[in-house]
Amino acid sequence: MWVPCACFDGQHADKSTEYLNADPAALWESSPTLLENSTPSRKQRPAGGDIPASPAALPVNISRTRCVSEGSIASTPQGYTGEVAGALNQIVDHLWPRISNYTTHMLLTEVQPQMQANLPKLLDDMSFHPDKCHLGSNPLEFRKIRIDREQQKTAVGGIDNLAIQARFEWDADCNIFLRFPKVPGLPEAGLGIQGLSIHGVLILELVGLFNKPPFFEGVRIFMNKAPDIDVKFEGAAEGLLNFSWVREKIEGLVEESIAGLLVLPNRFGYAIA
Repeated sequence: MWVPCACFDGQHADKSTEYLNADPAALWESSPTLLENSTPSRKQRPAGGDIPASPAALPVNISRTRCVSEGSIASTPQGYTGEVAGALNQIVDHLWPRISNYTTHMLLTEVQPQMQANLPKLLDDMSFHPDKCHLGSNPLEFRKIRIDREQQKTAVGGIDNLAIQARFEWDADCNIFLRFPKVPGLPEAGLGIQGLSIHGVLILELVGLFNKPPFFEGVRIFMNKAPDIDVKFEGAAEGLLNFSWVREKIEGLVEESIAGLLVLPNRFGYAIA
């Protein structure tokens, strides 16, 4: 499967987007964090020594590879919030109204015209309801964050990366409502999302650390697997759409859309330096 990803090799960041054959070996060569069980051992590093490499592990600098204690970040207990995650949540909480306003603006000014231009003539008047188009008051929350320094193998030698893994939950009271074209003599009708729940683990890598600002060559963002998603609908046919088998089908389509952007082997990458 050929996928877009940004690659940063040595001191020379490729500022264009490359297409790499995303087989498992290539994924490891690209970054040690890409595969879920990529660390040679999940035991703590012995004092004064390195973790012994497993026979299956490709040759990387093990002393800089993630040393993960028992229990994955993905299995964070319900309701638990770590200290770093709690501090980050305070920042998100203050920014959330602005993020919601920006999302509303984007939906009304950019997404809506594109949607209308691509809909059949009968539906080209479909639009977002301006008063029912927001992310709600419940912000995305981080539950646990782990930061690790790693070494990546490249064609020109090894480079150091910083990997930030974050368990997140978003139990949203968002409202995104589409109005159907007005039919004379009939009340206004539409269909929308009244509630949304997304739980998963997001990985952010600062790639190619070096000794001058901005101190890294680029960023990569991805997930090891698609997040858990639950959607609640409102409006016309909401009873049908909220049937479990219909919701599962729609949620599957949403998961596929996210997977096409951020779930391995797909990644978002951006060169900075």
